[in-house]
Amino acid sequence: MTMPSGVTPKEIASAMDWIDLHEQEIPKNQRIRKFTLLRDNDKKKQYPPKFVIRKAYSLLRESGWAGIFSGGNETNNFLIKKGFKVWDRARRKFVGLEAVDENPEKIFKEGRVLAQFKKHIWIERHGSVPKHAKEIRLKSDPQLHCDVCGFSFVENYGEIGAEFIEAHHKIPLGRIRRERNTKIRDIALVCSNCHRMLHRSNPLLKAEKLRKLVRSYKQK
Repeated sequence: MTMPSGVTPKEIASAMDWIDLHEQEIPKNQRIRKFTLLRDNDKKKQYPPKFVIRKAYSLLRESGWAGIFSGGNETNNFLIKKGFKVWDRARRKFVGLEAVDENPEKIFKEGRVLAQFKKHIWIERHGSVPKHAKEIRLKSDPQLHCDVCGFSFVENYGEIGAEFIEAHHKIPLGRIRRERNTKIRDIALVCSNCHRMLHRSNPLLKAEKLRKLVRSYKQK
């Protein structure tokens, strides 16, 4: 993932000034969530870190940033290195520099049966699996093309589609009624349509088979 180049503390401060005057213009999906950027350690002045960086770049280059970079550690590190303070809202403490995890072999435990009531079963899913898989893929494919049909949300919807894609377990968690280790290679990153198609048959279609099916229809 690539951070915008050339952005200095001056542009970041200008982006904050812009937000002070146009806060309502910030897209809903880019407003403050887990982390908030503070100005002069004043908790009354809070800004969405990732949006600030994008706005700073647009003020510098007079054009929007077309690249893709992740929120969280990558964004926080960028701002901290430039002398700004980032506040973790959930933990209620300032964020320090943190390593960005790029290990594609990282293991996540999933599949433990949480509850079962006659016809309904709740299976534990590790929320970090999709995020980690996406972060790894962004490095080689910033547009996040679907593994099946090649569709990219950012290419078709612009900024609102940036970094969006769905994670599909190649081996359904419900098939194995026990806790198991999940690795990134066990996940396919697919668009919403292909994800639904993968789940339409029983047993589930494999991503490779659906990809061949899509290609065969495209050639007709």
